[in-house]
This record gives sequence, structure tokens and C-alpha cells, in this order.
Amino acid sequence: MGTDTFCGFGEFGDIAHIELEHYERAGIPPLKIFKMATSDAAQHLGVDDLGTIAPRKLLEMILVDGDPLSNITALHRISP
Repeated sequence: MGTDTFCGFGEFGDIAHIELEHYERAGIPPLKIFKMATSDAAQHLGVDDLGTIAPRKLLEMILVDGDPLSNITALHRISP
């Protein structure tokens, strides 16, 4: 997952969603995509308090309308 989430167009975070969709089109399974964007990224950056859901870790979570494991574009439908 790239680090340039905002490249000057669209809303903040749009690039991340587009990047995830490109990974899926490239044939990477959605579960692997989410691992790349979370725990793999945290491990690469050398941070211990991010990347997984566990005690004493920081967490930011969203709810989406749909199942992003079967259709990654569900990430565009963030529930209020």
C-alpha cells in the first residue's frame, strides 16, 4: 500500500481505495490486500502498535455497507 494517500485530486483517502481496487484487478485476493494495507504495512514501517486488532494496539475502524471481501468497492460505501 502506497504512502501518498492524497495526490491533489479527489477527497482525502480516495487514492487508497483506488489502489486497493487495482490490486484486486491484478488478481490479489481481497484478504491478502487487507493484510498488505494493515499488518504488512505496520511491519514494514517497524511499528508495533498498529496493523492488527489486539490488546494495547491503536485501532481505527470503519463500517461499510457490503462485504469488501467479496467486492472491494464496498469500501466506498462507508456507513455513517
